[in-house]
Amino acid sequence: MFEMTKLPIEMLTKRETTPSTISPEIEAFCREIDAGQQPFYIEPIAEPWARPSNCFLNVIQKIKSDAGSLQHGWVIWEIPGEVLEAEFHGIWRSLDQRLIDITPPIENEKRLLFLPSDKLQFEGFIVPTICKDLAHSAFSQAFIAAKHFIDLLRSYDAAQHASLTQSLIGERQIGRNRPCPCGSGKKFKRCHGR
Repeated sequence: MFEMTKLPIEMLTKRETTPSTISPEIEAFCREIDAGQQPFYIEPIAEPWARPSNCFLNVIQKIKSDAGSLQHGWVIWEIPGEVLEAEFHGIWRSLDQRLIDITPPIENEKRLLFLPSDKLQFEGFIVPTICKDLAHSAFSQAFIAAKHFIDLLRSYDAAQHASLTQSLIGERQIGRNRPCPCGSGKKFKRCHGR
C-alpha cells in the first residue's frame, strides 16, 4: 500500500482533464466498461439553476420541467500517460433524442468525453470511480488511492443520499417550506427544490 506521507510533489500540479483525443488506450478502457458503446465528445450546456457535481438530480429536475429522459454513462478523464478515470455521470436526452449535458462542468472544461452506458442506473448511491493505471508510478498509485478514498468518503452516508433522492423524485412528500432533507438547514424550495 502506498504511504500517504510520501506523496509525490506532482500531486500538487497534475490534474485530470478531458482527453484531447480518443487514443487506443482510451478505446480499450471504454470497452472494458461497456463493450457495446463508443465514447463521444459533448459540449456542456449548463442550465442556470443546475449545480456542479450534481448531474443526476439536475437531470431529474430537467425531466420534470421539460420531459425527456436520463442517459446514464461515464465521463472519461485522463492525466496523460499516468491515469485514465471514468466517473459515473448522467446527461439529459431531449424528446427529439439530442443528448445534452446540463450540469456545469468542473474546471470550466469546454467539452467532455462521454461514454453512454445503461449497465448501471442511478439509484441515489455513489458509484465508485473506475481508474486505470497507465504508468504504474508512485504518482499514479497515489492518485488512484486518493480517488478510492474520496469515493469512500462520498459513499459514507449513502443511505441519506438515497433518502434525499427518493424525496426529490417524489417531491409531493416534501413541502416547499419544509427543511430540505439534505441537512443544509435551508427550506427545500431554496435548496434542492429549485
